[in-house]
Amino acid sequence: MSNCIKCSKSVSRSSKDKVECQVCRAFYHGSCVGLGDAEISVLSELGKVWTCEPCGRERRLSRSLSDGDSVLCDVTSTDSIKNMISSLSKKVDDGLKRLEKDLGASLDLCHSKLDESSKLSANQLLLIEKQNELIESLRVENLGLTKKVAELTERLDDVEQYSRANTLEIYGVPGSINENVAQTVIGVGKALDLAITEDMIDVCHRLKQLNNRPSSGIIVRFVRRTDKEQFLARRRIKRTLSTRHLGLSTDSPIYVNQSLSQRRRVLFAKAKKIKNDCGFKFLWVDRTGNIKMRKVEGSVIHTIKSDSDLAKLSVSVTNVEPGNSVK
Repeated sequence: MSNCIKCSKSVSRSSKDKVECQVCRAFYHGSCVGLGDAEISVLSELGKVWTCEPCGRERRLSRSLSDGDSVLCDVTSTDSIKNMISSLSKKVDDGLKRLEKDLGASLDLCHSKLDESSKLSANQLLLIEKQNELIESLRVENLGLTKKVAELTERLDDVEQYSRANTLEIYGVPGSINENVAQTVIGVGKALDLAITEDMIDVCHRLKQLNNRPSSGIIVRFVRRTDKEQFLARRRIKRTLSTRHLGLSTDSPIYVNQSLSQRRRVLFAKAKKIKNDCGFKFLWVDRTGNIKMRKVEGSVIHTIKSDSDLAKLSVSVTNVEPGNSVK
């Protein structure tokens, strides 16, 4: 014995006015659910499945959620449609709120990162500006130091050259075993018709032999500058001075030069190249050790004290138009 779910009255097993829900297995009076005896009989004979309204509504709602395109077709109840729309609206609202919240959080994070990047960029620009200021300061300082080094180098070279004011160098005189270099210098002076004695010589010795010379040179420092200058003057007069004037069997030229500092020696070699390349006629060293050049007889005399002087001179000659000469 069971009770009708609709009216709560008993439903006997032998009653023809009864119907059973195939989903929830609950019993109903046919009259309670709008079914007559004929309809109940047809359901029984044909084996039709009957479903109560609550179970049918639940099944239709389940199908509507799985197939959105057939929602309106499957749902026949206005309340069910309203409930479904309300449920969907709530889900959409909840989804939009979550999306808005997540999007807001993402934007806040992006703004925070942008602020950090902006601060970092500003700090980098400030650091670069300070570095540029430091670089410029160091550049100016370096220019000043470079200029000062050049000035000090030139002054030191002047001092070294001044220390050679009484000194000259002789090349082309063959050496010998147990040679008395002072006597060799005296012999060269005699060949120049110049009376040189040992007390005129402060110090003298042989130089290291160079690869391009058959014998090593002699450097001699006189006690008095006038003796050195007289020695050079006699050599300029006797341009043919050679080893035969020393009583030797050979006839090789003997050279007598102003003694130069190492820096001026290198500078003189460069000036000699400029002379040949640019067509200068005269290149010489004056009595104080200054290197001088002149294009032709009567033209301007150029004093060479540094590489920059040679560079300017070379440029000035290169820029002269064909047919014109440097005065």
